[in-house]
Amino acid sequence: MKLSLYFIFYVVMILELLIFIMERDEATDKHQADVVEMLTLSDSLAKEFSKGLTISVPETTTAAVYAGSLRNALRRPGDSVHVVLVPLGLWSDAERHEVALTVFDSTGKVVARDYPGMKRPDKNADPRFRLSVNRATGDATFSTVFDAEGSHRFTAWCSVKRTVPGYYPSMVRDSVTVKLRTLLGAKMEVETPKAVPFTIVAKGQGQRLPPCEYCGQGPYRR
Repeated sequence: MKLSLYFIFYVVMILELLIFIMERDEATDKHQADVVEMLTLSDSLAKEFSKGLTISVPETTTAAVYAGSLRNALRRPGDSVHVVLVPLGLWSDAERHEVALTVFDSTGKVVARDYPGMKRPDKNADPRFRLSVNRATGDATFSTVFDAEGSHRFTAWCSVKRTVPGYYPSMVRDSVTVKLRTLLGAKMEVETPKAVPFTIVAKGQGQRLPPCEYCGQGPYRR
């Protein structure tokens, strides 16, 4: 009787051991498959992250009001104009916060720029122009006021240090970061391969002053 019980216990232990070995092998196989999948994913992500940025300008040609008659009579500049610049290819909140943008005039001179930690006013930029980046979205607004009619051509350029999003698994983040250092160098910077053009057309037509409030003729007097 005792031998039968021992034999049954022995068989049960062998079965439990076999079940444990099978479950371990399945877990190992699944882990190895997950590792291979993550490494494959990191290869794809690294190639995607290594691509350059671009800038979307919703209105590549913007009409500004010169308001010459108002400027001369009321001694004020024309109406300000704002052009939205949207960097495309930013992958993480850190990149949206750290992106640097620069605007050049038609001669290639820097007229405005904005980057993290920049001291204001920027001595290397033109005080007539302003570039402001929303550090939450990465989008920028280029603003200026013209004192003469004409067509003004500009180009926009941006750069950023690649930062892998924090919501990726740590294994993927580490693998992508290593691959990016190989592809982009130690600084892991990407930029706009070619500056994006846009135009602002300043017009003064139709800017007529209201009549005199006393005599009903001519412009207001100052």
